Amino acid sequence: MERQQCKATNRQGKQCSSKAIQGATVCRLHGGAAPQVQQAARARLALLVDPALSTLHNLVTKSKVDAVKMQAVKDILDRNGFKPKDEINVTGEVSLIDRLAAGRKRAQEAE
Repeated sequence: MERQQCKATNRQGKQCSSKAIQGATVCRLHGGAAPQVQQAARARLALLVDPALSTLHNLVTKSKVDAVKMQAVKDILDRNGFKPKDEINVTGEVSLIDRLAAGRKRAQEAE
């Protein structure tokens, strides 16, 4: 889900070109850095967790899955701290780090 554009305008009436902070309508420069704005934004996003979980339940229990709805549900949950843990598994005999370390050692020995 892409963040919306900041709703603030300049003196000439042109809209700010920055992105609004998540859950709010303004960027950091136009009030999005204020603690009360950030708190209200977090509260708005938190209100979406229960409906997102309900939608996720409906998508999981029914055979037809709408990809757009599923992505929205994932985004809402990610933004509220329910993101799955990122895990990287390295397999193989020699890792990239080992090869880089060996190359660096050879370069130092050649000096």
